[in-house]
Amino acid sequence: SSSASSSARARELPPALVLLPGAGNGLLSFLPLALFFQRRLPRDATLVLFRLPHVEVGRPWAPLPQWSEIVGGVLFGLRALRVRDCDVVAHSYGTAVANRLLRELCRPGCDGHSPAKGGGPQSGGNGSRRGSDNGSGSGGMPEVHEEGPPVIGFLGLIDPITLGGATTGLVGVINQSGPDLSFAFCANRAGVTHKEIMDFDPALVGQCLGRPQASSASGPAPGSASRPAPGGALGAGVRVFLAEGDRLLDAPLARSILGRFVPGARMDVDARPWSFHGCWLVELWLGGLWLWRAPGASRCVGLMLHGLGHGPEPDTPTKKAPSKQTT
Repeated sequence: SSSASSSARARELPPALVLLPGAGNGLLSFLPLALFFQRRLPRDATLVLFRLPHVEVGRPWAPLPQWSEIVGGVLFGLRALRVRDCDVVAHSYGTAVANRLLRELCRPGCDGHSPAKGGGPQSGGNGSRRGSDNGSGSGGMPEVHEEGPPVIGFLGLIDPITLGGATTGLVGVINQSGPDLSFAFCANRAGVTHKEIMDFDPALVGQCLGRPQASSASGPAPGSASRPAPGGALGAGVRVFLAEGDRLLDAPLARSILGRFVPGARMDVDARPWSFHGCWLVELWLGGLWLWRAPGASRCVGLMLHGLGHGPEPDTPTKKAPSKQTT
């Protein structure tokens, strides 16, 4: 059948890469990163760059949607593009979207359509699912086939606010002056701050299991998630990059949360004291990967490429074989 042949073709394609930019310049800020990945990933790989207009500069009156609408919109877009196997790289506010997306995919009974509370663009007010109707009444949207929820093999979190930084960092400095401000409350609207922290391991339900290196001669085929060895650390498909000098985050707290909930994750910290939130992105815009080897951008992008299975492990010292000792 046509659905079976399309599923077979989807399994043969490399995993799609989903990019979730941060607040401020939003989609435009990720253009150099998208172009870089376009050159480094396989030519037949799908690259999906989402726009989050409600957090972009110059749109102060844009309505802030509920999380069910945001997550529902991402799922609808992935289904419209027939994306089942994908990787996610998110920055700043985009990490909050990635966290909420993973929470939905890890929810028991998730079918990849309407979130738990409904309200997505693919559902009605009562959470009913929109079936394939050949585009009739869908505002010109393509026909969407039901093939189950997407599976995320690798998750890259850059300058994440979902590892405790939503309620600490710069917010803590501001709160010392009097106001009780919480970025998690502002972002969530409902004030459920614990949901803005990645306090779960997605690998326990088959998400973020990691990718094999494309040059690996053995192991799973490219485009498939690698299963952790029995007894091995879960969460091996999660990579985190942040700056020590970032006043919006708290590096020790992020390391503690990862160690407790996602023990297999790798965290890389830009230790330069003058680094700041999005420093790697500024270096990238200044040609840090083409005109000069910017330390922050090179380290960040190298970590993401390694997690995607298309690059060597960054800053890995050569290990010397242990010398034999005689007794």
